[in-house]
Amino acid sequence: MTVLKPTATILGEILWFLLKASNAIAELTDSKAPKDENGFVRLSDIEPTEFRQELSGDEIHWWVFKKESNLEELKKRTEVARDAVQRLKEAAVKLQQRHSVRSYDELLSLLKLYAESHASDINTLYLYVKWLYQQDPLAPGILFTYRVWGTTRRTERWWLGKLASSLEEENPEVIRRLTEIMLGLYRTRPYGLYTWQSVYQEYQMELSESYSEEETTYIRPSARDVLVRTAYESFGEFTVPFEFIRNSLNNILVDIEKHRSQTALMRSDSFWRRVIAKALKPGKSEEQLWELKTTLNMWHIKAAKEKDKAEVEFAEDVASLANARGGILIVGVSNTPAKIEGIGNQLEIEHRLKYTRLVLGERVKYANDIFHFHQVSIDDGNGNLRYCLVIVIAQARNVVEVKGEDGRYSYPIRLETGVERVARDEIAEKKMQIKSDNFDFIQELDQSLRE
Repeated sequence: MTVLKPTATILGEILWFLLKASNAIAELTDSKAPKDENGFVRLSDIEPTEFRQELSGDEIHWWVFKKESNLEELKKRTEVARDAVQRLKEAAVKLQQRHSVRSYDELLSLLKLYAESHASDINTLYLYVKWLYQQDPLAPGILFTYRVWGTTRRTERWWLGKLASSLEEENPEVIRRLTEIMLGLYRTRPYGLYTWQSVYQEYQMELSESYSEEETTYIRPSARDVLVRTAYESFGEFTVPFEFIRNSLNNILVDIEKHRSQTALMRSDSFWRRVIAKALKPGKSEEQLWELKTTLNMWHIKAAKEKDKAEVEFAEDVASLANARGGILIVGVSNTPAKIEGIGNQLEIEHRLKYTRLVLGERVKYANDIFHFHQVSIDDGNGNLRYCLVIVIAQARNVVEVKGEDGRYSYPIRLETGVERVARDEIAEKKMQIKSDNFDFIQELDQSLRE
């Protein structure tokens, strides 16, 4: 059993927070499908939970864009933690490069010395992770995501046993084992062995393959060979958590900046005026991202049947963009001829906005809020200010459905030929590489306006 000092065990506590959050996220995303008479769950019975749809498969994006209420504080704390972890990673790499050990005890001593020498940076990371946990028990999961770690690296550090309800109640032996995992001394996959045991088995297998079946001499790897490879692999695995936690922190900072940039653009009147000005010019190359509408027909129709039809057409216009790259509907502007029409006086605008939101809520089936409304005033060329409505539609990670007049659902998508209704699976296949609901096209549009 490895003898560890308190400074080193803080690394195990950090991993505890990451695993505790990841386990909780997994429980919330996995549906509780009933088991059959043999105790198995049929895949066809498993449905995504509401939380899985909200999470959209990307914990970092979910936390930054949907949960965090103080992005400025998150940014400052993340930058401090990132700098500390970068130093830890660089020091770990040097440890691997500069040291060859003469005994297993020396290997342990070097790792303990590392922890003591870098106690301040380790504590900085610990305080950051603990702060996230205090914000929300799910929050530390943003440092242990599939997006950054991938499947193999995550499973290599996963604890299969059940964790206690709090760190204070946790079994010290569990923290010890998690610390050994962080130090590269223990492998949870494939069998749960100390690194030296795994190396011994690998060496033995390699040597046995070099002998013929007739040879019966017992094959025993030399202690020196096992020690050299154990040290190399332990030091190598020791660098991994710091590298991937640092990458996670960088991803958080990237998403914070993206969120701030997109939010600023979507709330900017000057940005939307520039977009509308470009949309009215001939030869526009981004027209797949927008559609100009003089008005919405559903605002003016009285008869119930025709009104239902107009609502469905509008909902399919919106959903078709969400099922493609995302985009914008600009209402109050005509391009044949190019003219700013506006959408009415203030009383009409308030009524129409409320009604439009209601239609989207009733007709468009999607778990998350993927629409942003913005009113912008524009000079109509005659010295009059007209109010136009910009409806910004995110690219949805999952399929967006529209409830029709008869209660059935359609699956529209925006193609070069216009809006088309297609099979649900056809859209789902196109979305396999999309990590989360996003307004990324906004920044592409802003860049095109600058060119």
